[in-house]
Formats: sequence, structure tokens, C-alpha cells
Amino acid sequence: MNQEKIIQNLLTKGVSQIIDKENLEKKLKQNSSKIHDREKLRKIDFLILDGNFKLNLPLPQKSIIKADEKVFSCAVASIIAKVWRDRIMKRYHKKYPRYGFDKHKGYPTKYHIKMLKKYGRCAIHRKSFHYHGWRTKTKKNQIKEK
Repeated sequence: MNQEKIIQNLLTKGVSQIIDKENLEKKLKQNSSKIHDREKLRKIDFLILDGNFKLNLPLPQKSIIKADEKVFSCAVASIIAKVWRDRIMKRYHKKYPRYGFDKHKGYPTKYHIKMLKKYGRCAIHRKSFHYHGWRTKTKKNQIKEK
């Protein structure tokens, strides 16, 4: 799956549904074995993975826990991912304005938790999300936002 397809998948299905349905690390491992473009793989010299797992690819790789704190290229990739995520959350704010995604970008701020308690989850919230023992619930009278 190329980058454009992954991003499109995240935007259409929503990150929360993917994470709730299956552990993200497990999903990465499964999809890594389906990469068909071996020519692109030949251009990769080495993989540094942030975490404690390996991908099923014919590439040299090293897993490093907290690699984004220890390896410059991982730190840069982490920043790029956060900026990309912030942009996605601004788009979600247009669809679900009552949650204030443009301000907190989905992080569990006091305001975000307050809105979750008031309105329940919207379509992009993970069902598995919990914060200090509090789990989100879908309210029966929840209004679907367009």
C-alpha cells in the first residue's frame, strides 16, 4: 500500500476505526508482507522502527523503543507525522465543530474531555479510548453531525 492509499484510507475510514478494529502494530506487520513493489524496497538501505517489533520485509531493520527521542531521523519523522495529523484534525473540526479539534488536535485536554462527556463520541473517536479510568460512551441521544 503506497503512502497516498494509506492516507486516503485513514481519511475515509478514520484512524479510530482502524485502531479499534485491530492493533496498529499488528496491522503494520501484516501489511508489510504484502508489499509488491520490490524495486522500491531496493532503494531502502535500513529501517529504524519506533517500538519493539519487526516487519516482515527483506530489509535490515532495528527496533528501538522511544526511537523518536533517540534517533534524529525518527524525531524528524515524528514531527512531520504530528504536523500532518494536526492538519487532518483541522479538517475533522469542520465536520465535528462542537469538539474543538482545531484547538486540541484530539489530545485529551480538559475541554476535549468535557465535550466528550457532554456529547459522547463522534465517528472519529476510538471506542477503546479511556482517560484516567474514564471510558468514552456513545450517548443514546447523540446527534450525528454532518
